[in-house]
Amino acid sequence: MERPVVRVVVVCLLLAFVGWTLADYAAVEGEQSRYPTNEALGSDFSAHHGEAVEVWVTVEATTPDGFRATNGWAVTGDIPAALAPGDAVQVYGVARPGPRIAAEQTAVSAPANRRYMFGVSALAVVLTVALGLRHWRPTRAGYFVPREGDGD
Repeated sequence: MERPVVRVVVVCLLLAFVGWTLADYAAVEGEQSRYPTNEALGSDFSAHHGEAVEVWVTVEATTPDGFRATNGWAVTGDIPAALAPGDAVQVYGVARPGPRIAAEQTAVSAPANRRYMFGVSALAVVLTVALGLRHWRPTRAGYFVPREGDGD
């Protein structure tokens, strides 16, 4: 016997549980990190001088010894040569007076990478739905059943 109401309730409960878990993790993520958060550094940078930091910053302008981030921090040290304003950079380093971060390692994420990621993801969704609908058809009851003659 089909029980669509029970299935809908179970799916809704599972989605609510996953959503609650993600929201709870996001709320305490900064407390679990061994590095100070961007917010902690932004509110009192001098309290973290000498500490190891891991932050995401956006390039505002390049300088001869590194770059200046949009939040006003200077980043110096191991900096890639091909930086452009607007690039997102993950910086591992040490907080120094200034406020300045002496970078030991960096990873650059150009804005084009994000557009590419979303473009490829959208294409994957379209192809997956198209392939699914090629072999399955929806019914008025809300189920999907194999198309006639498919799989014989």
